[in-house]
Amino acid sequence: MNAPLAGCRIVDFGIITAGAATSAVLADLGAEVIKVESPRYRDPFRAWPGDDPAASPFYRSNNRGKRAISIDLKHAEGREALLRLVAASDVVLENFRRGVLDRLGLDLAALRAANPRIILLSISSQGVYGPDAGQVSFGSTLEAVGGLAWLTGYAGGKPVVSGRALNYPDQVV
Repeated sequence: MNAPLAGCRIVDFGIITAGAATSAVLADLGAEVIKVESPRYRDPFRAWPGDDPAASPFYRSNNRGKRAISIDLKHAEGREALLRLVAASDVVLENFRRGVLDRLGLDLAALRAANPRIILLSISSQGVYGPDAGQVSFGSTLEAVGGLAWLTGYAGGKPVVSGRALNYPDQVV
C-alpha cells in the first residue's frame, strides 16, 4: 500500500520546530522532503544541546526522513538552483518571518513563474497580514501573549513558559 503523500515533493525551508516538524510529519506520510538550508544560517536545532549536529536529538527528530541541500539564496545562482527545484516540486514550506521570501526574490509570484501548480505553505505565528504580521515570534512568545504561560504558572507566582526543550505552541502547529 502506498503512503498518502507518496509522489509528492516538498521544498522545506522549515527551521526549529514549527516548520521542520510539520515537514517531518509530511515525510512520515510518504512525501519526499528536501530541506534547504543556507550555508550562512543553519537550522539552530543543529546546535541544541551541543555543537555536534549528528548528536542533536532536536534536529534529528524534526528532520527525520528528509534529504538536505545547502543553497545560498542571496546569490543569483542559488536562487536559480532553488527555482529549478521548485519547478520539479509540489509544495514549498516555510516558517520565515514575513517578508523574507520577498526580499530573497522568492515570493509566490516567482515560485509560480517556476511552477504554476506550486503550493506555498507558510507557517506564521502572527498571520500573513495585520498589525503584527512582521513580528518575530517563538513558542515562548506565543505562550506569553496567548495567556498559556499565566495558566501554567503556580498560584501566586510568575507566569511559566514551557521552555527551550519543548516550546509547546511549536508542537501544536
